[in-house]
Amino acid sequence: MRILYFNITRRCNLRCWFCAASLNRRSEISTKKILSLFDKWKIRKGDRVILNGGEATLHRGLCEILRNVKKRHARSNLFTNGIKLADTRYALRLACCGLDYVCIPLYGKTAAQHDAMTGVKGSFAKTCAAISHLCELKNRGYKITLEVKLLHCKATYRRNPAIARWIADQYPNIDYISVNPPLYTGEARVHLKDFAVDLMKTKRWLNKTVTAVLDKKVRCSLPHIPYCVLGRKNRSDRWRKGFLPYPLRQPMIYYDPQITTGVIVRKEKIIDSQCRMCAYRVRCPGFRPYNLGETSSEGSSIIKPAKLKNISKTIT
Repeated sequence: MRILYFNITRRCNLRCWFCAASLNRRSEISTKKILSLFDKWKIRKGDRVILNGGEATLHRGLCEILRNVKKRHARSNLFTNGIKLADTRYALRLACCGLDYVCIPLYGKTAAQHDAMTGVKGSFAKTCAAISHLCELKNRGYKITLEVKLLHCKATYRRNPAIARWIADQYPNIDYISVNPPLYTGEARVHLKDFAVDLMKTKRWLNKTVTAVLDKKVRCSLPHIPYCVLGRKNRSDRWRKGFLPYPLRQPMIYYDPQITTGVIVRKEKIIDSQCRMCAYRVRCPGFRPYNLGETSSEGSSIIKPAKLKNISKTIT
């Protein structure tokens, strides 16, 4: 299986202050260019094509792109804020074009919490409507895998366990709930000190979130979160059975409107000497420099991995 990741547009209909995209919101890859890249890389059965932005649903050629992926017998993954999918006709249209997998973020279980993160009033209602519409399409027989994404940052990590329980109760036929650290790139670096958290210092709440997900009989995905942050209970056989292996851990071909020639992104993880003694060292995503943020005592923004202390003792 190959992973091909496309940021097909930088345009967005939200104003999230922690956005990992750059300030340039106008650049976009044309549909013709995307399809030519599909030909260049000979996308075929078993490949996974990830479509992101900005906001991918703002790309006018999205349906044509999805149909082309389906024609090649590959799988399409759509990362979206769900705003346009609040329109039932648009959601059905994407489903009919062959949409396979949708990932939608939720930053709270109330409009006040979520809208404060997105910067747009009413976004919570539309995002929830989108999740409801996708659940209904699943009930009607459309084979769409649905993931709801939680963000582990300063503003959300304490409320994530409650959000996870609310999501599982509200949408019982979703497939996965994922817990994600932010990507500390683009505009996010400007506000790093306002939302970056140390994974080791906040692991108690992260473990509460994982437990909340699994207690609701929903599978959990932990992209970019090293296993040593997890408590012993969540590293047990019960946890591993509920864990979703995340595809982006594999090397992938990455395209961006501002990097039109393409960049091959390989596995990057910071391996401490103690990691080599860990039973999970092969499967663990490790500590990645581009998604682990911390703020210095002077308040300036820096990027560095979380500290690894006594890992060999905690993971045996």
